[in-house]
Amino acid sequence: MFLNMETSTTNWFNEISIPFLQALVICILFFITARKVKSKLSAWLEGQQLQLGARILRRIKWPLRAAGLALGAQVFIWSASDQNISLGKFIVVPQILLVLTLMWLVDVLLDAFLTFKLNNGVTVSTRVLIKSLARIAIGSVAALVILERIGVSVTPLLASLGVGSLAVALALQDTLGNMFSGFYLLADRPIRIGDFIRLENGTEGFVERVGWRTTHILLPGQSMAVVPNSKIASAQIINFDLPNSEINVTVDVGIDYQTPLDQAETILTEIARKVTAQSQATIKETSPVVRFKNFGDSAIVVGVTIRARHFEQVALARHDLIKALHAGLKDAKIGIPYPQRVIHQGL
Repeated sequence: MFLNMETSTTNWFNEISIPFLQALVICILFFITARKVKSKLSAWLEGQQLQLGARILRRIKWPLRAAGLALGAQVFIWSASDQNISLGKFIVVPQILLVLTLMWLVDVLLDAFLTFKLNNGVTVSTRVLIKSLARIAIGSVAALVILERIGVSVTPLLASLGVGSLAVALALQDTLGNMFSGFYLLADRPIRIGDFIRLENGTEGFVERVGWRTTHILLPGQSMAVVPNSKIASAQIINFDLPNSEINVTVDVGIDYQTPLDQAETILTEIARKVTAQSQATIKETSPVVRFKNFGDSAIVVGVTIRARHFEQVALARHDLIKALHAGLKDAKIGIPYPQRVIHQGL
């Protein structure tokens, strides 16, 4: 009896030796090829300064190994099937390995992407939250697929998860709304860390933090406004840093009706050029613009426009321009009329 069992076991090992060797060769070839391709592609990405791609390649070593094992297992099953070798439940192993590989790969890609975004305004807490939620979702899907492949019915489990998810969604409606609005802000990026924004309710300041529930805005008075993400996502926003941080600063000034307009335009342009060249708030490479706007009650209104570097420097640029206009027009003997009212008293 023991001799028959030993003979049967020996025959079984002899039968699977060829499929096993074929699978082993495929795995080795896959690992060698993947390593060479990864090395060359990583060097090319670093040469092109594609940081995100290079970071991803550095982190997919283990998913690639798992993919190689899944491929080897599948080759083993194909070869064994050709020789009519019964493997039983082992035939689902490559599929399970493939599911785990995909789950691992998605996790690596997400982690590399969030790490890259962390250096561009995504906070650590938001990164951890997104990664945890993604891992739960990916793990749940992978577990359901694996259970389905090994013959376990997942229909009752899906029904229970659906009812539970609905209850949780209703209980945490506001929180989930803020969380998904935070994801939208991170993905669409209508605002970024450091941007100066103004909301439709008049709140304005620098974006300090975009969290998973709220956005922190540093107000000009150094106070902090904490706004729910759902309010930010649904509000009309003026972002003074998009598409760039440069901004026009216009000062309206009135000149006397008796002043020759060509002379006034030349003098005002020269004053604005000096402010552009000397002020710390202006962009030196730009040219000022002087435009006559309308006939006022007491003067001709002229708009003088210069270019400031950033919204926070608008006040300084306007300050320097008003001082220069007042002194320059006074030196040029050009009056700045002011409204006058004549009152007639009855005798």
